[in-house]
Amino acid sequence: MNLQNGNEKTNPESCGVIVGSSGTTKCDRQEHQSGPHRWSSSDTHVFLYDYTEPTKIVLDVCGTCFEQITDKNRAEGAGSAKFCAEHIAPLKAWYLARNGCKKCGYEGPHNLLNYDMMWHDGDIHCGRCGAYVRMYDAG
Repeated sequence: MNLQNGNEKTNPESCGVIVGSSGTTKCDRQEHQSGPHRWSSSDTHVFLYDYTEPTKIVLDVCGTCFEQITDKNRAEGAGSAKFCAEHIAPLKAWYLARNGCKKCGYEGPHNLLNYDMMWHDGDIHCGRCGAYVRMYDAG
């Protein structure tokens, strides 16, 4: 299905409906798919919008298969509100590459050390083994 709202599509196979409040972001869901409208800046940052009111964000729906996320198909940990258990693997890989401890593999929670109040930055260290994970910058 395709809603007609007077805007050219960026991809001829995509829905092309304007989503969100910017007035320029277009749905990148395939035209033949049903369910919420979709826009993503990458495979890990997926935003879903209501089918009938594309300015409203929809939560607890998988960004890949558009199925409602329930206790039966819910994934564990980061991203479990955006992807079902079957489709969370790419987000998990991205999340672990950035936030997982390289030494022991612990996903967190981690500790913020050496925080500088003036610059609002510090170091994230593993909550299990204490190894350096990444820098933290609030700004």
